[in-house]
Amino acid sequence: MQVFKTLVVALIVVISTGNLIAQSKLILSGKWTCPYEMEGEKGIATYEFKEDGGAINAYSLLFETENGSTYSDNDIVLKDIDFSDGKGKASCIVKEDGEIYEINAQLTLINSNTLKIQYSAWGYSEKEIWKRKK
Repeated sequence: MQVFKTLVVALIVVISTGNLIAQSKLILSGKWTCPYEMEGEKGIATYEFKEDGGAINAYSLLFETENGSTYSDNDIVLKDIDFSDGKGKASCIVKEDGEIYEINAQLTLINSNTLKIQYSAWGYSEKEIWKRKK
């Protein structure tokens, strides 16, 4: 009987985890944009959440500068996303001087089309507002 109870609990955990991943994927799915300023250059970045082996990650897709230049990208920017009830956490991937850093980030869904991402590194706090691309 104990083996049966253990199997039932394990099955419930697997189903619950699958449901959370599916809900997170549905809530965060699609393409998102965010204004950026890098080395004095301003523009718009486009990101997309994708499922990778059961995990939800965000990738950069395109950067468009104010002067009209564009360049494509496919780098992971948020990984190991744990998201439910409009809040979550992730590892924010930052490239600086040829090095790659993973920084803890907090995610908050302000509404169905607005996601706030906050992280701190090197004594600076950053906040990005991503808007769902229509």
